[in-house]
Amino acid sequence: MIRLLIFIGIVLALDFYALQSFRSVTKNSWVTAIYIFCSFTVLGNIIYQSVNLDRSSGINHGFYTAFALFVLFYVPKIILIAVVFGEDVFGLFEANSNEQDDIEVLNDAKPYFFRTLRQQLLKSKGRPYRALSDYIAPKNSDIQDYMGCFCVSTGFGTAELAKDFEKNNDDYSSIMIKALSDRFAEAFAEFLHKEVRTTYWGYQPDETLTNQDLIKEAYKGIRPAPGYPACPDHLEKETIWELLEVDKRIGVELTESLAMWPAASVSGYYFAHPEATYFGLGKIAQDQVQDFATRKGITLEKATKWLHPNLNY
Repeated sequence: MIRLLIFIGIVLALDFYALQSFRSVTKNSWVTAIYIFCSFTVLGNIIYQSVNLDRSSGINHGFYTAFALFVLFYVPKIILIAVVFGEDVFGLFEANSNEQDDIEVLNDAKPYFFRTLRQQLLKSKGRPYRALSDYIAPKNSDIQDYMGCFCVSTGFGTAELAKDFEKNNDDYSSIMIKALSDRFAEAFAEFLHKEVRTTYWGYQPDETLTNQDLIKEAYKGIRPAPGYPACPDHLEKETIWELLEVDKRIGVELTESLAMWPAASVSGYYFAHPEATYFGLGKIAQDQVQDFATRKGITLEKATKWLHPNLNY
């Protein structure tokens, strides 16, 4: 309790100007601190408001605030973080869409299919009913298009460290280790996406975005993931895992519920279409669920189970 009160007191007394030395370590910080603080639920929200952290500045120095506090209390333990390391795998593939809202990806001449879903809720005249396949050139267009897939993880060793802390009744350290690992994974995904845009895919080689631009996702292209509003079907993770050989290459596995393990992992797609934006699928009707099940080769019951939150019936 005493340590907790000291922690709150230090946070309330922090002068962010004193943290500029941390900011100078690197030109760009890829970690947003709000989620670290909110790991403490109510306390986290109080702390977050107390230090007056906002989204526009959090990506610049928020991480250093949390990390500095963590080091302050855990200098003897901080070296243990060295066992938590990052892994990544990604690929860029030839791709085209078809009339069934599928995206066909070729890898070594073998086809893989991502089954996308299309918005069905009534819209005002002139507004399109979107599906992610809209961002890939149709097969009959004679345009060779591309898309990417990825998986990153910073969670290896996190569970072991957290358990060690919990055995010693050190719940704070356990929470902080997990929160930092989650933030590192999201930061890793953001950093890798930038590298893909500017170097590996290279469709934006001259990109010069500020941290605020990155927060606003002002870059060209999107990075949705199975489970996102635009693609709520987690079953598509299985195709990513098969295409990239994720478990074999970096050891990240899918559980029976298709959650990723280690938990501090992020996976998804890369789309480079200049008009690609994030959107929500919304509610869909039974006819599309049946069509999805047929395209994917699964039963209607299984499709209904995985798409249940989006059903309008």
